[in-house]
Amino acid sequence: MSLAALRVRGPFRGASGYDSHVRSFVKELHRQGVKIQLENLEEWASTVIPSDHRDPLFDSMHEPVESPIVLQFCMPHQMKWHPGSIDVNFTMYESPRIPKQWVVVGRQTALTIVPTESSRKAWVDSGVPRRRVRICPLGIDPDCFHGEQLPLPLVLPNGVPYSNYRFRFLNVSELKLRKNPTGLLRSWLRSTTADDNAALLIKLSGTKSQVEEAEEVFSLVQVAQKKSRTEAAPVHFIYDRFTDEEMGPLYCSASHYISLSHGEGWDLPMSEGIASGLTPIAPDHSAYQSYLNSRNAHLIPASIGPVRAPTGRLGGIPYGCETWWNPDERAAQRIIRGVIDQTLRPLEPATNRIRDSFNWERSTTRLISILEELSHSRLPRRFFLPARFRFRW
Repeated sequence: MSLAALRVRGPFRGASGYDSHVRSFVKELHRQGVKIQLENLEEWASTVIPSDHRDPLFDSMHEPVESPIVLQFCMPHQMKWHPGSIDVNFTMYESPRIPKQWVVVGRQTALTIVPTESSRKAWVDSGVPRRRVRICPLGIDPDCFHGEQLPLPLVLPNGVPYSNYRFRFLNVSELKLRKNPTGLLRSWLRSTTADDNAALLIKLSGTKSQVEEAEEVFSLVQVAQKKSRTEAAPVHFIYDRFTDEEMGPLYCSASHYISLSHGEGWDLPMSEGIASGLTPIAPDHSAYQSYLNSRNAHLIPASIGPVRAPTGRLGGIPYGCETWWNPDERAAQRIIRGVIDQTLRPLEPATNRIRDSFNWERSTTRLISILEELSHSRLPRRFFLPARFRFRW
């Protein structure tokens, strides 16, 4: 029996990565003929996209459908239990081990679906049975991210068009500790000079205040490094909200996508940038290992270490996270310098692999296959947490 209908619960009205992949999966499920009943996860903390910028398709999916499966997109402690139904959670994590509370939830959930081997390993190594964890990668929209759009006409504060620089580095992320903006800015300051034909553009999500916060963080980095931004290649922050169709031209404006993140569940901007033709520079850890390797990316070595308490404005430590990966900033500096000096070895293009193997049509087909297999299995439909765990978060 094919999957005819599905109840879905998850965030879809915001600007976070979770919101984005919920919309992408739901849109493709709908395109493939699956009837959807969509419930928004109201408690999800995310900047809400104005209604006039949202696709009305998602708000129209409120009619009840007959489905034994409830597919949820949330962190395990945010799950809602549906007696008599099969509760499935699509989630991820940015650390080598999941919180102990999540292990309890994982053992009681019919199935936990994660996008990468890194997340699967985190669940299984923490004590969740292997049979209750499956992998379904995320994807990109090849109609939006194909590298053929005209670049955005971006002009840096120094009056020079971004397109004038030969080496145009891009990072798209929230201003949070896990994304490691201080590590990226330190590496840029240490490895570049004002004479370099290079620039770094950091696209923040949120509001104009995030740019002010980013400038404050950058000022602290400059003081700590005893080097002014005027002595390095330009760095520019933008906060504009872009649709997927507008993000394509942004990626086409750059030549390299760079991340020094402490851990990723997937990193959609990285995969979208690669699909748009950018050369990836990424830490050799977590989700990046699912679609990058030493042949198609400049990989930064990383080691596992304890999470340090946030300082200043930077927060954003994943729920219950105690350890994550620390990218080698000296190696990152050598790579940045090598790109500018053109001393690095040539890479195989990763673009076609991302477009062909990690697109939403293929990812959704995989998701449907997992759910159909579950609906045919002999797993019981009722999965209840012990009473002492149900309301502790």
